[in-house]
Amino acid sequence: CIPMIVTGLKHWHLREESNFYPKKSFHRTVKSIPKGSDVIFIFGEIDCREGLILATEKDRYETHEEGMKTCIDIWMKEGGKVIEENNFNALIHPVIPVLEETREIVVNYNRIFKAKVEEDSRMKWIDVFEGLLQVKGGAVVLKDEYKLDGTHMNPAYLKLVERWMADTGWS
Repeated sequence: CIPMIVTGLKHWHLREESNFYPKKSFHRTVKSIPKGSDVIFIFGEIDCREGLILATEKDRYETHEEGMKTCIDIWMKEGGKVIEENNFNALIHPVIPVLEETREIVVNYNRIFKAKVEEDSRMKWIDVFEGLLQVKGGAVVLKDEYKLDGTHMNPAYLKLVERWMADTGWS
């Protein structure tokens, strides 16, 4: 597994008319990955943390859900194109639910995102999201064993990904 980091990338940045640096960085990074590779795509957290909230506050969208569908559709179109052009075996990682303040948005985003990915034969959803969460005191929270520093997730959660890969034949 070789991490290929694109700092600050949102699903929103991949829209056709965007020329923002993270989009350019994403495409440069993709070019460095050998065609036919197994690739895990993991981003969208910034869309949930700030993009959707700000866009809704500025009346770009009437609801967060409208913004979610727009961002996810951008990924499905542009990400799908990248996956196809490079013949990637694409695994889509759910958006990470670390921040308490945006967890409800992340939960809803992943619900929509998972449904879209499961409709697309070019991608496979890494179905570990529910295993990250628990209900505690009536609230949906990140399980204690996956907490790290309030911003990042403990790598201990990778056992869920490993189990999913083994169960689905991706190991």
